[in-house]
Amino acid sequence: MKIGIITDCLDDSSAGISVLTANLIEHILKQDKENEYVLIHHTKNKHPLYKTTKELIVPLKNMPFAREYRKVIQLPKILEREGFDLVHETTQIGPFFRKGNYKKVVTICDLAPLRYPETFPKIQVWHHKLGLPIITRKVDKIIAISESTKRDIVELLGTPEDKVKTVLLALPSRPKLMNN
Repeated sequence: MKIGIITDCLDDSSAGISVLTANLIEHILKQDKENEYVLIHHTKNKHPLYKTTKELIVPLKNMPFAREYRKVIQLPKILEREGFDLVHETTQIGPFFRKGNYKKVVTICDLAPLRYPETFPKIQVWHHKLGLPIITRKVDKIIAISESTKRDIVELLGTPEDKVKTVLLALPSRPKLMNN
């Protein structure tokens, strides 16, 4: 099986979802030697994971709303052309607005912009209000990082419960101790 994992978060940050994504990929690659994995991202960088597996770089265009254009227009065409069997988006809003001949999986960490809209910028709230319902209808499976997030996905987005699987976060292979 040819599996694509969208790792833009590794290009953008070194905390939060990027740590989750890196740990997930590290463990998948250790355990699964049968499938072919391709990490899909927008910027060439030196993250160690890119040395251990194939990568597909789809750069951001120099234009307004470049990220949205890439996710909605550019990436779906490329994913189809590359012949993926499954694509996993690790940061909620993925390139799944249109049909593709591959299975689609999305990880949702939380729905705080929908649950507490008064605490977020309006654009972020609208991004979640407009994008996530479409995404959750079009994907084959949703990964929630907690039972609380799963309940929110079912309640706030009207997603069938059997479409959502809870996969709890875990420590990295070699956790680092912090000094007080």
